Amino acid sequence: MKAAIFEHTEQFTAPATPAQARGLRHQVAKTLADWGVTDRADDVLSSCAELLSNALAYGQTAVLTVQLAEDEGWLRLAVPDSNPYPPFLAIADRDDEDGRGISMVATLADAWGFRAAGAGKSVFAEFRTD
Repeated sequence: MKAAIFEHTEQFTAPATPAQARGLRHQVAKTLADWGVTDRADDVLSSCAELLSNALAYGQTAVLTVQLAEDEGWLRLAVPDSNPYPPFLAIADRDDEDGRGISMVATLADAWGFRAAGAGKSVFAEFRTD
């Protein structure tokens, strides 16, 4: 995805609680509909839920943030947090209750990764939407 000026951008913030994370996901769903991004909406929303869950569980942050940017057939979803350690692809055993989130994001997105952001990081997923 190019790093130029995006056609659409949006950012949402809320206190770091599970209920607020659900609210942020609903705001993302509405924004995707407003932008006409329908073909990958389920992938984006599932990835959003996973990234927000990780930010809640490991992000060491009091505020959740979701950043969206869309331009020329690409959509970027990013969730920053205060934990400087990078996410990683875990290998979960069949009976494990955790450890599949980033693997799921990697499967659903066309690209994913993280960047240092202040004292923490920003985990992103990118989706081809055209």
